[in-house]
Amino acid sequence: MWTLVLGVTFGLLASYGSEDIPVTSRSCSYGGVFLVQGATRHSLNFEAARNVCVQLESVLASEAQVKKAYDKKMETCRNGWTNNMTIAILRHSHHANCAQNATGFFIQQQQQQDLYDAYCFDEHAGPEKNCTKEFVLKPAEPSSQPEDPTITGSQEEITSATEPVDVYEKYTVSQNTETPATSETPAVKENPSGGSDNSSNGSTLTTWDDQTAGSGAMATTSEEAP
Repeated sequence: MWTLVLGVTFGLLASYGSEDIPVTSRSCSYGGVFLVQGATRHSLNFEAARNVCVQLESVLASEAQVKKAYDKKMETCRNGWTNNMTIAILRHSHHANCAQNATGFFIQQQQQQDLYDAYCFDEHAGPEKNCTKEFVLKPAEPSSQPEDPTITGSQEEITSATEPVDVYEKYTVSQNTETPATSETPAVKENPSGGSDNSSNGSTLTTWDDQTAGSGAMATTSEEAP
């Protein structure tokens, strides 16, 4: 009897584990790297992020691969997993709702159960920008509700003014970042490795005090709204 119960239980678990993870958006790829959203914004833990990339015939991207995508002008306003259990956000332009209005390549260590989007790497996507597999699935809503923004044509990213801004705490900045002269510069703490905050060698540790509300979705310069 117990053998039958255990067999049914493990069978159900195997069936559940084999189901595809819902994917509602996939960005253009830059150097093979693209950002994926699960069923909703920031809905993938670390294991689900790895699985969803495999599901899309790719692998969870490394920090180095995501950095190369940033160097190729990839820009996001979302936290996405990399394969060493860090999250990253890529900013080339200033936006009040993205990375505290700063620009740069930001990374942060996280716990595997935390929920974010995912950066995947497709080795067959080519070294440059590639939008052939880009898509956004808009959820069905009552006609009385406002429609969510969608990607059309050459648009690469979306923004929703009703979504909360991502939370940024103790980000490691992998290259120099800047903020507009009109905004307060985020406090910079001493590098744990002992280096100077103003040193040009190595990374710095920046603490962001997130107290704003606004977009948590990806945004391009042409689509961003104050």
